[in-house]
Amino acid sequence: MLKKSIMIFIAACSLTVKGQMTVHLVLPSTTDAAITQYTDASTFEYHVCAVNLSVTPRNLLFVFLPGTGGMPLAYKRIDSTAANLGYHVIGLMYPNSPSIGSLCDANSDTTCFDNTRREIIDGIDRSTLVTVDTTNCIINRLEKILRYLKQHYPGENWAQYLDVNNNILWDKIVISGHSQGGGHAGIIAKYYHVNRVVYFASPKDFNRYYNRQAAWYGSNNATPSSVYYGFSHSSDSTGNTPIEQIACYNLFGMGVYGPVVNVDTSASPYNNSHILTSSLATTNAHGCVVVDNAVGLNNGVPVYKPVWIYMLTDVVSTNIHEIPNCYSLLKIYPNPATNEIMVETFQKSEIEIINIEGQIIKTFSNVEKVTPIDLTNLSGGVYLIKAKSVNGVAIGRFIKEE
Repeated sequence: MLKKSIMIFIAACSLTVKGQMTVHLVLPSTTDAAITQYTDASTFEYHVCAVNLSVTPRNLLFVFLPGTGGMPLAYKRIDSTAANLGYHVIGLMYPNSPSIGSLCDANSDTTCFDNTRREIIDGIDRSTLVTVDTTNCIINRLEKILRYLKQHYPGENWAQYLDVNNNILWDKIVISGHSQGGGHAGIIAKYYHVNRVVYFASPKDFNRYYNRQAAWYGSNNATPSSVYYGFSHSSDSTGNTPIEQIACYNLFGMGVYGPVVNVDTSASPYNNSHILTSSLATTNAHGCVVVDNAVGLNNGVPVYKPVWIYMLTDVVSTNIHEIPNCYSLLKIYPNPATNEIMVETFQKSEIEIINIEGQIIKTFSNVEKVTPIDLTNLSGGVYLIKAKSVNGVAIGRFIKEE
């Protein structure tokens, strides 16, 4: 009881732990007095900020967003892993209740997931289902904690993640999250070009009203598919089924980099796949991939630590490029299409049409210049086109309308 009473009065504290990692616990309201939501010391609603100055710096910021009702302090193991790899780390406290699925999964509004998440991210009023203003939103909280760290700990070099106007430099951020937090990470990567995206048991946005993945999955993203990584348990049916989860990852183009790999039977680097899964016995399939009190331990070390390290350090292939439809090396038109699309390449290529489950539907060899592709036997939805030539792999997307 005394311990809890003391904690109520702590607005910020710092400590150095084994391995010379420094951790700062900071209430959001300490960084901006106007922040009034999710900043309660009595329930441990702290930002967790960590850096290890004894290791080679990556000069990248790992931002982790907890799941529904979660606090950053429940994800200390992934934070410390990232910090000991040379990342600056911020586990961000933000408005994360109720779950987005409870608000949108049976909603007839196809923009529900996108608009609800975006309001939580930037505070612009887009949804009647949540009330988050520009002060309490994710972006303001991240910007203000970075300013706070820049001012109070200049020797730790947090300033490198802000521009001269103290705005966030998104291209230096690895955005990650669990469950609801992972969905927000995906929306952030959709509208801002980040360095990398690391999903844990997420995104989970599946519209049961229309029985399909959320509309925002298949549209163009500011962040290329080559830097997306996802890890989920094969028994996790929270929000969507395991099969639907893999389909979600393929909508981001992640399946182009290899088939799904089970980490239980494969060692890092897991065939350089961007979609990883596990089937280890667990009583919490949704949380076990990253939550401190759910992940399995082997002599005190998280069993999935090698997976975390791989997703945070894998060198992204420079020989694979996601190509916008207007790019000169690969054009796809019309898009959306009904019966036929034209694929235009300027190098002899092998073309693959891939569905959202990662299955190759059609293949074409020695394609050059303009090639018509018949779509009449394809179901409506989002597809990837993978064009492989001597210079690498280009990826495009198209929508097949019913």
